[in-house]
Amino acid sequence: MSHMPDLRNDDWSAGSDGAMSRNVELLAYYEFGAGDAGYQMALKEDNDRFYLYCTHWAKQGISFFDVTDPRAPRFIRFAPEPSGKAGISSVKLQVAGNIGITNMQPRKFDMFFGPQPDGTEFDEGVIVWDFSDPENPIPVGRWNTDSPPGTHRNYYGGGRYAHLSSGHPDYQGFIYRILDLADPAKPVVVGQWAHPEQPAADQHGAHVVLHMPYIDGDRAYLAYWGVGMVILDISDVTQPRYISTLRTDPPFGGGSGGASVHTIVPFSDRQLAIVSTEGERPFVLDPASTEGIPGLLGKDQPMNIVGIASLADENNPTLVALCPKPVPPPGSIWGADYSTLNGTRYPFGNHNVHEPHEEPVYEKRSDRIYCSYFQAGLRVFDISDAYGPVEIAAYVPPNPSEWNWQRNGSGFPGPLTTCAEDIIVDRRGVIYMTNSQAGIHIMKVTD
Repeated sequence: MSHMPDLRNDDWSAGSDGAMSRNVELLAYYEFGAGDAGYQMALKEDNDRFYLYCTHWAKQGISFFDVTDPRAPRFIRFAPEPSGKAGISSVKLQVAGNIGITNMQPRKFDMFFGPQPDGTEFDEGVIVWDFSDPENPIPVGRWNTDSPPGTHRNYYGGGRYAHLSSGHPDYQGFIYRILDLADPAKPVVVGQWAHPEQPAADQHGAHVVLHMPYIDGDRAYLAYWGVGMVILDISDVTQPRYISTLRTDPPFGGGSGGASVHTIVPFSDRQLAIVSTEGERPFVLDPASTEGIPGLLGKDQPMNIVGIASLADENNPTLVALCPKPVPPPGSIWGADYSTLNGTRYPFGNHNVHEPHEEPVYEKRSDRIYCSYFQAGLRVFDISDAYGPVEIAAYVPPNPSEWNWQRNGSGFPGPLTTCAEDIIVDRRGVIYMTNSQAGIHIMKVTD
């Protein structure tokens, strides 16, 4: 077992654009331009060519790129959300084989989008796409949950079933639902599971909702907000069966942060799972307010984690280690601690980790965790020793000079800083990272 040095305090290199990096090479940068920014991405390999697909914060649809040469990404085209309804948030994307799915939620997140104009049309559920032609995917199906939340961060690894974080008429928030795509034009639900602590639709109670499922064989690993990691046996997709829970909330996550359990990624070859909570984008938070979740004034914030859990006994999963907290590079506006700015406490934490899924186009290493760590940018951890993870690489883009997009009405109350959004890694080791107020950074770890 190798033991990598912890590089968090080694010398940083400054790029000509103001980026700071350690052990990372920037291969290319694609700028979306004013009024736009990227969100979740997916990859497809077809006839020896690599394709990158990216959803957006400020507009509804998917951008297509040829990234066969990662140093020269080629924009192909933008495919708008087919209904044209302006009240849809469709920022989550999964592609496997020749099928892709995008989520639909009503665009009613005031802290991100602000009030929607009168007459705005909303929709919710899932859009199914045919990716047989990788440069010209087309929508072929649409499915509705018939509940206000729609769907959120879903999982599709190929084959017949999509696994959803989905609204349901009988529950508050999202539950786990399994969607049969045997006929992509007419998806149907075949199985579902809701946490026993989740309030019914007509009740008020603890915020217990599914943020995302991750599927590995006949196991579903659920990142359950307000609970922790839940493991289900889905060998019979019509009757998911509960196995166990690793409870992480409390004490981790929450406050003004996002999902208290955001992502679970199992590494079954090592009987491990990554368990990650969510911080929050600093620009949507208000340091001068005490109101609601975005208000930070006078508030402490719970600790967020990128943790490693042992699955050696899946009936009793155990948290065995935490990745070290990233530190800012020299000259950062955050000083020495990403948790504090001008005396205000921020809910600093990770957003996404690379999810290898089942498609061969994705890197499958189980000795590394790649993180899009909001204001800390890219962070890469070596977990060869699961009990002693170390940070081995980092890339912090420069702070944007102006807003790429703004909230309707009043704009954003927080600081305009770099803010890494999503991250994926292809089988060549090429890293793709979106930024909430900028474009796509294409990188590679140099060692």
